[in-house]
Amino acid sequence: MDANFGIYYDTFAYISREPPHGPQDQFPWQVMNLHRDVWKEAPIEGEVEYNWQKQRADAKLEQTFGRTPDETMTIPAYRNPDWKKLHNNPIEKRQHMKTNRLRQLLCMALLLATSVTLMQRAHSFPAHWGEVPRMQTRDLRPLPGGYGNGSSTLADWIEKNLKDDSQTAQALPSKDFEQSGSGYYLDQEQWLAINPSKNKSATAKNVFPFPSGRYHITLEAVGEDDGKSKYSVAINEKGIGDFECPLSEKQMEEGPAFYKVIENQQVDSGAIIAVGSSIASNDGKEYSRGRWSRITFTPADEATKAAVKKTSMSPNPKTKTSIVPVVLPRQIDGKGSVDISGERKQWHNVILTLDGPYAHELDIEPNPFTDCNLTVTFTHESGSPSYKIPGYFAADGKASESSAQSGTHWRAHLSPDKAGNWTYTTSFTRGKYAALDGGGAAVAPFHGITGIFTVAVSDKSGRDFRGKGRLQYVGKHHLQFAGNQEFFFKVGADSPETMLAYKDFDNTVAMKKGVPLKSWEPHVKDYKEGDPTWKGGHGKGLIGALNYLAAKGVNGISFLPYNAGGDGDNIWPFVSREEKLHYDCSKLDQWAIVLDHATTKGLYLHFKLQENEMDDNRLGDKGEKSNVPESLDGGKLGPERKLYCREMIARFAHALALN
Repeated sequence: MDANFGIYYDTFAYISREPPHGPQDQFPWQVMNLHRDVWKEAPIEGEVEYNWQKQRADAKLEQTFGRTPDETMTIPAYRNPDWKKLHNNPIEKRQHMKTNRLRQLLCMALLLATSVTLMQRAHSFPAHWGEVPRMQTRDLRPLPGGYGNGSSTLADWIEKNLKDDSQTAQALPSKDFEQSGSGYYLDQEQWLAINPSKNKSATAKNVFPFPSGRYHITLEAVGEDDGKSKYSVAINEKGIGDFECPLSEKQMEEGPAFYKVIENQQVDSGAIIAVGSSIASNDGKEYSRGRWSRITFTPADEATKAAVKKTSMSPNPKTKTSIVPVVLPRQIDGKGSVDISGERKQWHNVILTLDGPYAHELDIEPNPFTDCNLTVTFTHESGSPSYKIPGYFAADGKASESSAQSGTHWRAHLSPDKAGNWTYTTSFTRGKYAALDGGGAAVAPFHGITGIFTVAVSDKSGRDFRGKGRLQYVGKHHLQFAGNQEFFFKVGADSPETMLAYKDFDNTVAMKKGVPLKSWEPHVKDYKEGDPTWKGGHGKGLIGALNYLAAKGVNGISFLPYNAGGDGDNIWPFVSREEKLHYDCSKLDQWAIVLDHATTKGLYLHFKLQENEMDDNRLGDKGEKSNVPESLDGGKLGPERKLYCREMIARFAHALALN
């Protein structure tokens, strides 16, 4: 076409549709007759019409308007519009060019703005949103999600899809991110925000807890009227998106208008997600605070959708913490009293139980396992040794018998290595991940309780480790007992790994048809009167099996406390297979009965914390990357792994011989 610039596409229809046969307000007629050269100055939006008479098999090409767009343009009548008359008339052409110069300049600016908008939206919208609306208003406004500018129709369509995604996406609330040293504070218990008098910018991090895959990532910022805060998102320290939040007419406002969408990103389970923001000001006096509420992850392909769906399924009705965030009715908190139980003797299991805050296994605000930190400092009267022992939530204090999920009892264990007087001091704090990362606020009256108890000399002998002391490394080839100075040479079967896959333990299920739970029935005969059981005689088979091994001279047992996704897929310490941040109080109390009995029988506890095939997001001898939802934090050191190690230490590290 004879023009300096221009983009033209519109309806190529039969000439008889134009006036006087058709209506004069019809769009193609207006272009061809009233604004003949508009195609030279700005893009014209329209449609291509073809194949109108496809149902007529005998129709000739010119009767179908072309069966394809290319065929349409081969027909002279459909590509010979009236603008040729303009180019053939020099006088009319000069007059038209003269009167249109100003319009051309204005349209050039419009085209440039349109080009910038198209560059901002160089990528397509998420495929699962479907087709973009065909009919749109002709206004121009900022689009939600950082998609540049467009029509109000398009803005409404984007906003609806963003809202739908936010309801089905996997979400990490901002308050779940690590705040210590981040530069943020928690504002109104729902947003991370920056105090402008202290910081200009901040960055918070969290571990990605969902399955590996491709996701559309949405940062949900908070619009403010003081300034346009800037935001950034990074995965494993690699930036994936920046965003300047639009101004709000309100002091603070949430909604899709203040979202930033980062499409089709690969995110591996256990990756470090970092969100940063910086403050801004309109007048140099009042500053925005870079607030944001959460970041969501919507599966971008079918494989990721399937992985997310798989990890959301649970075989155990005791879970569903995302559906039942707080279990009602709530009970009153404990009175803050402390009870010392167990045999108060050197090397024996001395148990401190605090009557503390009421909690339930399924609580999430706060989570009693991650957000409540009981630590007890035990100190011998001589001043040495002094131990800081992590505590744990123990439900009603007798969960092995009652199968309780809630209560006010919190517990810590000590196997004292000296006779004499010992003092204790409790520290009880509460805050997001306080049990994992420290910090949190002290909770009265449970914080700072002190007391004293007396420890006598052990009266045990023979195989019982309580007569030997704690097994420790002394710089030689063999471990040595701290009490009687004997060296230890481990002798025992390194199987079965699935020792704890026992039908008498609460909430223990078999996931594989060929790997049933154990009954240890042949060893019921090895159970001795006076040995421990639970719930009216449960446990005799496994207790008898330990007796049998000890009688044969074996001095060690090996077992897995967690094998979901492994060969057995029938052991986990959680309330359900997938719920890695909530632990099963009754099951773990029953485990403790068995493992404490092993100590009395002179059996070393070999903890195999995880199997290789579900330790991280790698599979096979070549370590190929893959999604392993059963791995803790994808193999990284995140909240799942930290909590797992803390619970194992708090509940079982008082044992005298273990690794």
